[in-house]
Amino acid sequence: MAKTEEKQISINGIKVNYKCAGQGPVCLILHGWGSSSVTWEKLQNFLSDQGYKTYILDLPGFGKSDNPPQAWSVSDYVHFTLKVTDGLKLGKFFLLGHSFGGRIGIQLSAAYSHRLKGLILCAAAGIKKTPNAKQKAYFFLAKAGKYIIPFKKARSIIYGIFGPSDCRNVKGIMRETFKKVVSDDLRPYLGQIKVPTLIVWGENDAITPLSDAYIMKKEIIKSELIVIPKIGHSIQLQEPEQLAKAVLIFFKKQS
Repeated sequence: MAKTEEKQISINGIKVNYKCAGQGPVCLILHGWGSSSVTWEKLQNFLSDQGYKTYILDLPGFGKSDNPPQAWSVSDYVHFTLKVTDGLKLGKFFLLGHSFGGRIGIQLSAAYSHRLKGLILCAAAGIKKTPNAKQKAYFFLAKAGKYIIPFKKARSIIYGIFGPSDCRNVKGIMRETFKKVVSDDLRPYLGQIKVPTLIVWGENDAITPLSDAYIMKKEIIKSELIVIPKIGHSIQLQEPEQLAKAVLIFFKKQS
């Protein structure tokens, strides 16, 4: 098994933690919201043992990395990720984005395809849907709460009831970042993605529904879709070996 190293790099005064392992063509992995590099170690081991150099970032605000200096949008994460790849001198690389990391991958690959060898979207977020009644209540409270609910503790309780599960335990800059991130509809970017793209989804994903995968497959020109049966959102934890096999086949097609 290839040795994994944990290191840090400072970009614009923000310390970023990352794990790297292996030698060969480079794959950069971006984790989902509320997660970190730790959840991708099994996949990293599979890929690095098969002749690929893998990097997993703790995105700013997660894991051992610093918080962003202010509330960030998806675009802010895209530009920062590119600066990290420049700092690490990765050259042209494969990009794998899961859930929130998939949001970053969609926008980055649409605007900077020349930086990528290929894109893997794993249960990627980014398709905005019509909000249900509970979501409408949350967004109303998020905008008007401080005016209609004067006590901070009371607002927190109500946000905890109505807010998305990913946001309930998030405070300060990262709460504001979450609201910015989920407000972006990335569907218009899908048709701009020109790099070969692998879409991998769990059949029983309750967070990013399988219907999103079919939208991405339809709108990304050079894409293929693999659906893993009986699996939910956390493919990298539930079926890391199946995910690794799909990714390795995709890598070899691009060589």
